[in-house]
Amino acid sequence: MVLRAKQGEESFSRSLPAMLRIGGAYQLMSKLTVAGNYDQAFTSGFGITTTPRLSAGAEYRLVPWFSSRAGFTFGGRSNGSAIGIAFGPFKAWRTQFECFDFAFVTRGGFLPGISKGTAISLQLFRFSLI
Repeated sequence: MVLRAKQGEESFSRSLPAMLRIGGAYQLMSKLTVAGNYDQAFTSGFGITTTPRLSAGAEYRLVPWFSSRAGFTFGGRSNGSAIGIAFGPFKAWRTQFECFDFAFVTRGGFLPGISKGTAISLQLFRFSLI
């Protein structure tokens, strides 16, 4: 007696587009960190295009618990910019707490008013075990 199992004859496929993302960060000074990304999608899909995108940003920590951030993105679906501030992290024992993270983001342009859209991102708190 021989038992045979048959798998589907259709090929395997995926509905999400594949994307390559290469990035890095470098601490220029003890208070200044810069970062950059290169994104390349291989197929177009919802919210993703095959046009490459370059992103760059910087974070400056005035004191260990207060940081200011800025960044730009070029290419992809649209250009954009972001600025933000954050309070934290505050560390105690084996926990970490961030109490406020705020960002203002534009899409389709670099300045509010001439961009296609703007958004505000607000995180009130984050609690982590470290």
